Amino acid sequence: MASGTKRYHVLDAFRGIAAIFVAMFHFTYIDSNPSLGFFKYGVTGVDFFFLISGFVIFISIKHSSSAGHFLLKRFIRLFPAYVVSVLLVGTLVLLLDNQVSLNAAFSMQWLTNFTMAQKYFGFADLDASY
Repeated sequence: MASGTKRYHVLDAFRGIAAIFVAMFHFTYIDSNPSLGFFKYGVTGVDFFFLISGFVIFISIKHSSSAGHFLLKRFIRLFPAYVVSVLLVGTLVLLLDNQVSLNAAFSMQWLTNFTMAQKYFGFADLDASY
């Protein structure tokens, strides 16, 4: 939230816990047996995170002067991290997947992923979490 507004530290802590559960799920997930380990319930962290985020979004709307102002704040907050993620994932795919090369098809997939609207252009996500 902007400076001068009340910050809910408990919500920050809960979001952090939810994020840790999701990360641990991803780090401990085994393709051959996804039910192994305590963190199989880490996917519940996604639900919890979105529940908290929905509450925080309403607070953000309350502190926005207009719909455009709210959307601009959301874009500024989310898009830079998304761009870094697309850059990292695309680079890792090129470096680690022997079946992928920087050809026209992959280049278009990678470029459309920067728009956050790749499905509307008929391209797959570089990463399933997108």
